[in-house]
Amino acid sequence: MYKNLIKKVDKNLNWEEYSRLQWQLANICKEGLGDYEKSLDHYIKCLKVLSEHLLPLDIKLRNIYLSIGHVILLQDNNINNSAIEYFQHVLDIDCSINNISEYNLINDHYYLGLLYQNND
Repeated sequence: MYKNLIKKVDKNLNWEEYSRLQWQLANICKEGLGDYEKSLDHYIKCLKVLSEHLLPLDIKLRNIYLSIGHVILLQDNNINNSAIEYFQHVLDIDCSINNISEYNLINDHYYLGLLYQNND
């Protein structure tokens, strides 16, 4: 499946299709192949394109920041500062939306707290 999707990257896709495809490739690499390096690469490509077309606190960026932070943690390279940066973006988005979910905010603070605690 990964090989079939990667062929589509070279086709003339609009930014939404391209970012969606990169998202799918990242998920396949993370969940199906366990290749966190490739997964992170695809997530970063997705984020780059989305960031060019969306406002910084757009709710559509929440899951990509969350996924990038998660993959960084899965890589277990003791680079908590990078993970903190992405989880902080998630918190910023969650605090900016009109329908603030207490559940999301609790999780955001919990994970950031763990990262800061492990960073010491």
